[in-house]
Amino acid sequence: MRTFFQLIRFYQLIIIAVCMYALRYFMLEPVLEYFGEGLAMPGCEFGLLVISVLLITAGASIINDYFDRKADLHNRPERVIVGIHINRRMAIILHSFFSVLGIIAGWYVAYKAGFFWFGLIFPFITFIFWRYSSLYKYKMLIGNIIMALLVAGIPFLVFTFEYFFAVKIMGKSIPSDIYHHLMVLSLGFSCAVFLVYLAHEITKNIKDFRGDYQAGAKTLPIRMGKNAARTVISLILVFFVLAMVTGWFVYLTTLDYIQYNTLSMIYVMVFIVLPAAYMALRIYDVKRKHQLKRFCTGLKLLIISGVLFTLIIYLNIYTL
Repeated sequence: MRTFFQLIRFYQLIIIAVCMYALRYFMLEPVLEYFGEGLAMPGCEFGLLVISVLLITAGASIINDYFDRKADLHNRPERVIVGIHINRRMAIILHSFFSVLGIIAGWYVAYKAGFFWFGLIFPFITFIFWRYSSLYKYKMLIGNIIMALLVAGIPFLVFTFEYFFAVKIMGKSIPSDIYHHLMVLSLGFSCAVFLVYLAHEITKNIKDFRGDYQAGAKTLPIRMGKNAARTVISLILVFFVLAMVTGWFVYLTTLDYIQYNTLSMIYVMVFIVLPAAYMALRIYDVKRKHQLKRFCTGLKLLIISGVLFTLIIYLNIYTL
C-alpha cells in the first residue's frame, strides 16, 4: 500500500484537495456572501470535481514514472517503482483506469453545470499530461511551462465551475461585477502559482541534471548550463515579487475587506514577498542535491502560503 501511495504521489493529492477546498470556502464563499450572494455549485458536484482532478493527477503521476524510469534510475534509484514494485503493463492499466474515471467524473460535473462542451478540457488535460511525460518534459522550458500551466489552472478551474453553475441558476440576472471580481482574484492566484511552480520545475531540472542527461533530455540546465538556469529562476522569483507588490498596491488595497488591514499586509510580506525575495538571492548558493531538494520544498511551501492567503480573506470578511 505504501508503494501505491508513493506511485500516485498521495501527499500531493492531499495538498491539491486542501487547496481547492480552501479556494472555495475561504475565498469564493466569503466574497460572495460579502456581496449578498451565495455559492451556486452544490457541494456534491464540487466534491466530484475535486475527485476528477485528483484522479487525473494520480494517473499523470503514474505515466510520468513510466516514461521517466531511465532518468529516475540515476536521479533517485531508491524511489523507482515502475518496473520494480509494479510492472510496466500494470502501470499503464492503472494510468488508464484513473484517467478514464477522472474524465468521466469531470465531464459529468460539466454536464450538471450546463456546459457539457467544457468537459472536453478533461481528456485534453489527460492527453497533455501524457505528451508532457513522453516528450515535452525533455524539451528546454516547454515541459516546465506546460507543467506550471497545468498546476496553475487549478485555482481558475474552481472559479470557472462556480461561475458555470451561477449562470445555470441565474441566467442573465447574474451579478457580473461580482463574478468579474472573483475572476480577477482567481487569475491572480493562478498567475502566482504559475510563476513559483515554473521556478520549481527548473530547480528540479538542476537537481536531476545527471539522470536527465543520461536519458538524453534537453532541459534548460543541460542546454545552457546550471548557472544560466539559476539566473532564470532568480529572474522568475524577482518578477513574482514585483507582481505581488504591484498587485497589492494596484488592486488588493482597493478592496473593502483588504485595505488598511494590518494582518493582510504582514501576511503578504512575511510569508510571500520576503521568502520569494530571499530565495531569488539564495538560489546561486544552492548547488548540492540535498540543498536543491530543500529549495524545491521551499517553493512548494511558498505556493501553499499563497493559497492560504484565502484564509486571511475569510478572516477579514467575517470579522468586519
